Amino acid sequence: MAARVDRLPVSGMAWELALLVQVGWACAPSADGISARLYPFIWLPRHVMTSFEYSVLYALETGISILIGGYVIGWLADRIGRRKALILSSVLAGVFIWPFGYVTSYPALVVLSLADTLGFAGYLAVNVVYMSEIMGPAVRSKVIMRAQVLAIFLLAVVLASLIPHYWIPGRYRRYLWLLAGLNIAVALVLSWRVPESPRWLDARQRRDQARAIVERMEARVTKHHPDLPEPDLTPHQAVAEEKTRWFAPFSRGYLAVATVGTTLGQFSMWVYIPGNYPTRMRSLGTGWTDGVGHLGAWGGVLLSGVVFTAAAPRGWIVLITIPGALLPACMVAIFGKRQRRRTLEELAR
Repeated sequence: MAARVDRLPVSGMAWELALLVQVGWACAPSADGISARLYPFIWLPRHVMTSFEYSVLYALETGISILIGGYVIGWLADRIGRRKALILSSVLAGVFIWPFGYVTSYPALVVLSLADTLGFAGYLAVNVVYMSEIMGPAVRSKVIMRAQVLAIFLLAVVLASLIPHYWIPGRYRRYLWLLAGLNIAVALVLSWRVPESPRWLDARQRRDQARAIVERMEARVTKHHPDLPEPDLTPHQAVAEEKTRWFAPFSRGYLAVATVGTTLGQFSMWVYIPGNYPTRMRSLGTGWTDGVGHLGAWGGVLLSGVVFTAAAPRGWIVLITIPGALLPACMVAIFGKRQRRRTLEELAR
């Protein structure tokens, strides 16, 4: 099945699936760090919490919750499928964001802060995995990276900047309901238009379902590309495993992969990570490394702020941040794999 998927060229179907998943990725993280948008304008004037309590909420949202969600939903995606995990992630992001407009109890806000980012964590664990599995090596980077550019623009410019600028504080509840509605709408569209990953189905020995999905994909592509090349079966041997173990990413063979992935996760370089894991644990491994990387990025920013404030002269902080930004390149050069035009099955061996 993987060989038949990988021979498919760039097509409208590939763009459609990538853009749908990336729009979901853009909507889900709009709930990430919602405390930072509400505290200065809503909670602080009303004396709902102290600055320390706010810091705890923000840490739970942007650090701990993503680590937990990435690991759990990543494991779940390897058990129940990529498609269901993506839909679940959008639902979680939509269900837990709107109560922030009405809840003022601090213990309840703590629970919401842990829950509202689970959807974003799920997308970190699954979205690039799914797109990597439904596209061949000649298509993968081209489509995924361009789709992510659109998603980042939608998130950073529209959902996290322009709309909050005009709606907070006067219409902040409307903003929260908008985010909830967008995420639920994405879940509905995903359930309608996005198929399950044939690679995942094949690895789970559900080959009849995988074959049916691949045939539908081929039928869509051949409308504009009637002459498809014959599938090359040589580099597509996958290992089947019915159960995904919780601690699989910590096994001896994946320590170096986890180290590289965690480093890349701190700098949001997600596309490289999924190819280093086999299909049976690809989402779990990606979710774990992204979660730890995200936690490290959050902690690094806070630590840098403390160091920057205390440093004299302050200019020396640049000597720390520049090597830190170059660290992912060094890690990939030393421990990483060359992924260009290589199938996922080749990379995971």
